[in-house]
Amino acid sequence: QHAGTAGGGYGGGYGGGAPAQHQQQYRTQGGPVARNEAPCRICKIGDLNPYTTRWTIRARITNNLELRSYSNARGEGKVLGFELLDDEGGEIKAVCFGDVAVRFSEELRQGVVYEISKGQVSAARNPRYAINQYEIKIDQNTTFKECPEWESKIDKVKYAFKKIEKVASLCPGDMVDIIGIAHRVGDLQTILKRDGSETQKRSVMIRDDSDASIELTLWSPNAVDVGGQIENLISSGEKPVVA
Repeated sequence: QHAGTAGGGYGGGYGGGAPAQHQQQYRTQGGPVARNEAPCRICKIGDLNPYTTRWTIRARITNNLELRSYSNARGEGKVLGFELLDDEGGEIKAVCFGDVAVRFSEELRQGVVYEISKGQVSAARNPRYAINQYEIKIDQNTTFKECPEWESKIDKVKYAFKKIEKVASLCPGDMVDIIGIAHRVGDLQTILKRDGSETQKRSVMIRDDSDASIELTLWSPNAVDVGGQIENLISSGEKPVVA
């Protein structure tokens, strides 16, 4: 500010620099003269990478916020993972653990648009299930601010549908979106997991206008909730469309 006004209010006697008393102040002050207090910039999900600093994204939580328990060699814990979608169609997964996972599973809501800051961008831990080469690690410093004015500007979900007949040409583990009519639903089955706990699954047969069918396996809680809805619709003579 001083340099910018030296030719005016301070006159030309200081050669375009700061006044003598300010020069003395600069010489005697310790530590940095100035800090970068610029606000975080709003950026697109597609621009995020591990070297991006002081960023904020504006995105919608598109999937169900389900707090999960896990057990490994280091012990037991909680994990919360969810997907984010911005107004340019960029998608990225976010994940948090422990007490942070419990906290945000209670505070955040599916379908809401948030401004999100102070997360850590890193390479996706499991590329097989990734929707982006990167993911966001959420911790206790991460902030979420609701943006109701952006509700109509960001899609609820992003689809890239493929015909069912094309699924056979994909590699095992590839992610795919399909849409079709559910024409048969199996019984709800209880499965014993390796750790001794139980879960449930249900199979649904889907057919689309390529005249091909495929089996869709739903696992708990979708096997109970979504699968139950599909079963009731089919039983009542409806032909539910499933994406």
